[in-house]
Amino acid sequence: MVLRKKLSCLWTLGLCLVASKSSAKVPSITDQKFKDNSVEAHNEMRGKVWPPAADMKHMTWDDGLAKIAKAWASKCQFKHNSCLPKSYGCHPTFEYIGENIWLGGLSLFSPTSAVVAWFNETEFYDYNALSCSKVCGHYTQV
Repeated sequence: MVLRKKLSCLWTLGLCLVASKSSAKVPSITDQKFKDNSVEAHNEMRGKVWPPAADMKHMTWDDGLAKIAKAWASKCQFKHNSCLPKSYGCHPTFEYIGENIWLGGLSLFSPTSAVVAWFNETEFYDYNALSCSKVCGHYTQV
């Protein structure tokens, strides 16, 4: 178990180092094009869900949430933010928030590719039973 934890830490550190040596840059949360592309991709996929979203058809960008996500991503830990399960634990405006994590090479990343990957989990979601046959939590977040 200790060896597994050490290997996991080394693997995570390796991912961080590889990412830091890449010539590609992580998009800035202040880049308006990135923000627009992220929201557009998300809303496009939300428009394809069935049954359709009722009172949350369109997402908007929140600078506070973006800062929280960036701060957590900077820790380079492949796990969910520990403040998520706490009521108002991450953000003073939202009682609970969720997050989706995307992992891949920077050359492969675009807001659309991330959201489409999450949306494609729809095939594992059973609307009648409100359950998943495989991983579909990212889809339900979209």
